[in-house]
Amino acid sequence: MQTGYQIFEISKDRYWIKTSTGKPLWLPLNHLNQGLSKQAVDLLLEDIIYSDSDGISDRPSNSLCYTLYGLMGESQKLQVEKASTIKRMIQWDRCYRLEPDPNWQNKQKRSIAGVTKFLNRSGIPWVDLRLNYSRTLKEMKESSDDRVPKNIADFIGSLYDKMSGIQRFFTLILFHFSMDVSITLPVLFVIGKIDIDQFIDGFMHFQLSHEELMDSKGMKKWKAANKQRIMNAQKFLQIIEEETK
Repeated sequence: MQTGYQIFEISKDRYWIKTSTGKPLWLPLNHLNQGLSKQAVDLLLEDIIYSDSDGISDRPSNSLCYTLYGLMGESQKLQVEKASTIKRMIQWDRCYRLEPDPNWQNKQKRSIAGVTKFLNRSGIPWVDLRLNYSRTLKEMKESSDDRVPKNIADFIGSLYDKMSGIQRFFTLILFHFSMDVSITLPVLFVIGKIDIDQFIDGFMHFQLSHEELMDSKGMKKWKAANKQRIMNAQKFLQIIEEETK
């Protein structure tokens, strides 16, 4: 399919993309677009074609690679998130707060088997607590809500703390991409402790309804699309990280 998007050189060995009208892809005003290497821009174009093939839009927001590059001007702000922040976020992590309905609970538990196995192999017992409806840690304390144990919070926080800046950036992007259902899932995926299918199976069992999950054809299409988008984004950031070392 002819998409209309084209690569052009903006300086020596640095490239960007324009639409069929000749308009360069839009980036935030505070983004210093110095262009991408040929390898990175080729992958970006591939992801845009996969996600948004009309060739006209100068903001192909369905491309996760494009979204990531646009946000990289803000990456320093995202990277200030410390392990202590992850430890707070984990109090709402659905990996440790399954649905009370036994049938649905079992399905959710099977979807995060990679997480529970990794924790147990690491000597960190997995727990299942009540759903957390509090908005803050203060509200949790006032409501006497169960907290995710300190050993789990410290462990996941320490894994995040060892990441590179780009890995942290990608972790937080995936956290928001999965509708903030779990910080454990993106942490373990980014460091290679669970694979892409385990990551997607995990968050979709918390993000989607039972009815949506029962739509086999729709779920296969949804999973395939999101899997490709995430894999492209992961490879895109790996290329950039290698080039900036």
